[in-house]
Amino acid sequence: MAKRKTSTIASKSNSTQKEPRYFDTYFDLFGLRQKPVTDAFIDRLIEKILIWARDKKSMKISSFFYEQGIPMRTINRWSDKHQNLKDVIEDVKYMIGDRRELGAIYRKFEPGMIRTAMHLYDPEWKDMEIWRSELKAKQDEKIEDKKITWLLNKFPDSKLVPEKKKDE
Repeated sequence: MAKRKTSTIASKSNSTQKEPRYFDTYFDLFGLRQKPVTDAFIDRLIEKILIWARDKKSMKISSFFYEQGIPMRTINRWSDKHQNLKDVIEDVKYMIGDRRELGAIYRKFEPGMIRTAMHLYDPEWKDMEIWRSELKAKQDEKIEDKKITWLLNKFPDSKLVPEKKKDE
């Protein structure tokens, strides 16, 4: 009886399949355990945040990540490793910033509250706040340089206003 050759197709297909590359883990805030992170996980996260950002109720980027159970310090670490994630987070910040600014303009939101945090969402706002603070500092310097000293002459004594007695 002739010996049958075993097929090499199955062994080749198994060897060419890529196993997921885990580059990090994170502590899931809801599951309370470490979870592995792959490039595909980051890609899905990017898709989710872009969908989330279109919702008119999305106002703070940290809200999205906390809804996913991912701490912000972890997102900051991943942004350093994944340029795509970093870029999308910046784009989402602009989207939220536009929504917040327009909401303040149309008085949907308290303008003072929005103004205090807009520098986090829009670099133009940040530049404007820096410019304002530098302008105020220059203005304060000019005021300091132009101090005015007032000299008051002694008022003459009067019968209506008796002279103050000196304490012994």
